[in-house]
Amino acid sequence: MEVQDIIIKALLEKYKAGTITEGEKAILDKWYLHVAVDNSEELSEEEILQTFDTVLTSLEEVIAEKRIRRLWPRVAAAASILLVISVTVYFTIHKPVAPIQIAVVPPEGLTPMNKGVVLKMAGGKQFVLGHAQGALSTADGTKVKQSGEALTYEQASVEGVPVVHTLTNNNGNKYSLTLADGTEVYLDAASSITYPVAFKGKQRKVSITGQVYFKVKHNAAMPFYVIVKDEIIEDIGTEFNINAYENEATLKTTLIGGAVNVTRDKASVLLKPGEQTVGFGVGLIKKTVDLEETTAWLQGKLIFDDETLESIMNRVARIYDVNLVWVDETARKLKFGGSINRTKSLSSVLNFFRETGKIDFIVEGKTVKIFKKK
Repeated sequence: MEVQDIIIKALLEKYKAGTITEGEKAILDKWYLHVAVDNSEELSEEEILQTFDTVLTSLEEVIAEKRIRRLWPRVAAAASILLVISVTVYFTIHKPVAPIQIAVVPPEGLTPMNKGVVLKMAGGKQFVLGHAQGALSTADGTKVKQSGEALTYEQASVEGVPVVHTLTNNNGNKYSLTLADGTEVYLDAASSITYPVAFKGKQRKVSITGQVYFKVKHNAAMPFYVIVKDEIIEDIGTEFNINAYENEATLKTTLIGGAVNVTRDKASVLLKPGEQTVGFGVGLIKKTVDLEETTAWLQGKLIFDDETLESIMNRVARIYDVNLVWVDETARKLKFGGSINRTKSLSSVLNFFRETGKIDFIVEGKTVKIFKKK
């Protein structure tokens, strides 16, 4: 076997093993498209070399368009090696190698959305938080540290009205926040919280949207209040969960530990651990609930017990950032029970329901069509 044969074989082996560089991959892809795909004709050495010249002429432009100019030295080096390959190599391979394919994630392979966590500061300036570690530079000089999927504020002396920040979680998984008073907050997908960067006065107040879990640092001299839609939740030394998504029919506040007082218009309810208020209109209903089901999202799970498919799929839509189309309207009212890992691909969720034999789905891009099985 000649040296050039060894070289091309080595590159093909690197491609199969997944260790080929971007530059080598670009050259091979271009060459295969020009030479190896159509084996109905035999090409002369001159024609093959001419094809390589064409590839090299256009390659730098392609790389510039993709903003990877830094790879050009490696690409050029790879190209210079391939240019010495003669027509012998072409016939040694015997059959064309399929063009390199760009991996495309199938619709049902969608993972929980990852649009970022946005911090909005006083004055309207905002930026998307990454995974940096250490102190975060804010426009208003607030002392805050970032560590992976968590943000921590430091209580500082405040003159005048405290600065207010808003944190919005646009990811499918939870994001944690520690307020300046030590209160721990966990935000579910498509949820937000607006809060002062430091607490001053006789009260601590925050407002939320979506689903948020609180572990309040109790301070009898400075009560903690959560404002959400038409309700006010007052901490009395507690741990609680609030579900207040706009597309949900009711607002639910569930007490895990301690005590809270929930007020809606003229109605007021004091909760004990394991109890939940369901708010609608101007009224409140109190009931006992399964705490594991309520807090399952904190462990990356979807747990439901005799719940309608419509309610379950609304949660799925938020996590995976998809749109729902109900081909069969009666499917909305079907009820299911079970537990699903919400950190895996969309297909794992849909297959759970398919296996019941009652329901099926067609996924087109970011749209999930839902219908009953005949």
